[in-house]
Amino acid sequence: MSDSFLALDLGNTHLTIGLYRGGRKSGSWRLSTDARRTADEWWVLLTGLLAEAGAIERVAMASVVPDATAALAEAAERAVGAVVERVDHRTPGILVDVVDPASVGADRLLNAVSAHRSGRAPAIIVDFGTATNIDVVSAEGAYVGGAIAPGVGVATEALLARASQLPGFSLEMPASAIGRTTITCLQAGTVFGFGGLVDAIVQRIQAELGAPCRVIATGGYAELIAGASATIQEVDPDLTVDGLYRLFGELAASDE
Repeated sequence: MSDSFLALDLGNTHLTIGLYRGGRKSGSWRLSTDARRTADEWWVLLTGLLAEAGAIERVAMASVVPDATAALAEAAERAVGAVVERVDHRTPGILVDVVDPASVGADRLLNAVSAHRSGRAPAIIVDFGTATNIDVVSAEGAYVGGAIAPGVGVATEALLARASQLPGFSLEMPASAIGRTTITCLQAGTVFGFGGLVDAIVQRIQAELGAPCRVIATGGYAELIAGASATIQEVDPDLTVDGLYRLFGELAASDE
């Protein structure tokens, strides 16, 4: 594998960055996504983070934000001095078994790669991002479909925007399902509600598959909602960026 590798996972809410050296992660960062940032602005952020990283041989990116993809790729190439390798359904090493492979987000494909190459497939992956993606990975590592629900943040923001008398609140694990204040009612409804949503869909998927799967949660709200779920078995916050490293690291090894 390449001795040094930079992984960029550009989502609608966050840019997640992983730096790998000598086969191990040596740094990770999360920045807010702003599609209005210019290549120069992204470059300033990246060079600041990577100031002490040393030489980086390869960089790869997954993006579900078309308006920001080109600017970030340009900035990364300037910061690292290497061509950015991008992920889609045609990338060697990615297996997709759905009606329209081109419609599947790169992050979902990389989650499948990561689960498979870390020995955890077949798997159901619950990714708590702007949307709540629940995806199925076959034993062979193929992405075979799943379900999409509103994200935790999106749902709460929409509720507060439409209900003027509800107060803003922090998302944290409630002590009880019976809230005693408006805020604890909101926390109970959100945390236990999304925990129940995940459990219901996962149980239906497992029934359709007819076999148990490893259930892995990732994304910004994974740790919180996992505590309210009966089906999530593991939380892996770096699943997607690790997928980039596993995919392109193995390709690099095969080229050498």
